[in-house]
Amino acid sequence: SSGLAADGTSSISLQSLAIGSGRSVVPEYNTHVQYYGSDNNYADTIITQGLDPSSDFNEIQRREIVVGGAQYMVMYMAVLQAMYESIAACKAGGRQDAAALSWDKAAAYIVGSLEGVVEENYSVRPGVFLWGLGKKYCTEFGTCRNIVTGSSLVNEEILSILYTGRGAASVQSCEALEKAAQELTSLIRVALFQTSLSEVAKAGGESDGPLREIHAARGFMAARALLPLISKENRDDANFISSALDFEGPLFGAFGETEKRENALTVQRDLVNNIDDLDVDCSLVGTSNNVDACSGEVTANSRNRVPIVIGILLGAIFGGSLAVILFMFQSRKNEKGPEEQAKFIRNTQGVLDDAQSDFDPSDNRAQVATDELEHSDAAPGDGGVDANGDGSFSDVHLPEPV
Repeated sequence: SSGLAADGTSSISLQSLAIGSGRSVVPEYNTHVQYYGSDNNYADTIITQGLDPSSDFNEIQRREIVVGGAQYMVMYMAVLQAMYESIAACKAGGRQDAAALSWDKAAAYIVGSLEGVVEENYSVRPGVFLWGLGKKYCTEFGTCRNIVTGSSLVNEEILSILYTGRGAASVQSCEALEKAAQELTSLIRVALFQTSLSEVAKAGGESDGPLREIHAARGFMAARALLPLISKENRDDANFISSALDFEGPLFGAFGETEKRENALTVQRDLVNNIDDLDVDCSLVGTSNNVDACSGEVTANSRNRVPIVIGILLGAIFGGSLAVILFMFQSRKNEKGPEEQAKFIRNTQGVLDDAQSDFDPSDNRAQVATDELEHSDAAPGDGGVDANGDGSFSDVHLPEPV
């Protein structure tokens, strides 16, 4: 219900947004109702189940159902309702400010009251509605912008269309206002796709436990705002996403770890496959560490490859260090002085020995070798012998140059 706050400002409850009859003005409202078993108050029904302590849901699931149901399902439809109420007021031709007032309400539902600068410490406080989601996941999907602190590509597009629609409503340009509403509808779906893809990827990369359960539940609740639209275009995709994330079945529809991870990837693929069908600009969704929204490529979560990457890096570092050490050792060896070099003398067999000390004058092996040479049968004039005995070696014939 709605009413006045203590300071005189008006307020409206989330439940009144979830069950208000005014939602019927939204073109896609009946698609959501039919998907959820002809339940006109489908979001309220889901949230009420999460609030029930006697339900079969555990504490983690109940929290995500309540918070996610309000964030993703109630506020998504509330934004659409306010936009199309603005169009209806414009076409009715009543008060000139009626259309502008409804359009401003749509802007408030997108951004929320918590978003903005906190004057006390000059910090930027994040919101919890669709605008806040766009900022939350922009780093992961590479869609952040620095023009406004914490801004994202999709939020800049949303802001531009909000100004366009406000101008059209103010001058009662109903055709331009309707076009702005259609463009804004596609834009606010971006954060829902990013949330679903991100949380499912995180759940798939975790082992069984509370953290995995939180991510899976959060991804499911964001997907539930999109499932009616996906089902209309590709029923098989919607059925698999729902069955894999359903709280009442095993996580990701499987009990084995390998099957769970593969099903998580399939959920992401099915979501990505429907981005274009829901008139969403893939470049605004962006590219995460395992999903490329525009190419449609979905790979295993890179977190699972971290140990391999670390191993490769350590191996490269070790190999490089070893090469440096060997190079320094060889360089030092080549720089040794004559006194450090190994000394060799010829033995009687003509083999070089590695001497461990300087030449020993008492070693007579060289003299023995000389005596043998003098008494050899080498003929005068043979190369290598001084035939004249005068030390000139004039009879030695050098080999011809080759």
